[in-house]
Amino acid sequence: MFEANSETRISQGVLPKLRWWHGVFLGAGVVYCPGTLLVITVLLLPLGVLWLTDRGFSRQRLVVMLFYVGAVMVRPLHHVWLAQGAWYACFRIVQDQTLLILDWGAIAVAWIVSEVSTMVARYIGAQRARSERAKLELRIKALEDEWSLSSS
Repeated sequence: MFEANSETRISQGVLPKLRWWHGVFLGAGVVYCPGTLLVITVLLLPLGVLWLTDRGFSRQRLVVMLFYVGAVMVRPLHHVWLAQGAWYACFRIVQDQTLLILDWGAIAVAWIVSEVSTMVARYIGAQRARSERAKLELRIKALEDEWSLSSS
């Protein structure tokens, strides 16, 4: 079925390995509050799409993106809670175009923030390495002049 040398994202540690009791809890959630799970699934759908399409997706990015998506999910989940998980309220929330645009926009902003933060971290690290190298070269030059040595 799978080749011996192929690795999936799950085996690389992006998502935890699912156990049998995860299925029991998911099944209980579907039976007890299907409307709430519908809203959560629709709101987390962009995150799943990004997970499938982005090769550089990691746990750190997941945490950053869940913060942004979680901020967007507060209002709709509050409305579901006030409606006691009624199907009509859940369908109305899922069909709200503004909410869906905000949700996809939150994922886009989170992706941009994680990409820019990675680039800035690499730039700062490179700047520190260049600065350290320049200091070491100056120290080498000073020691060579002090001991009257020539570097070739």
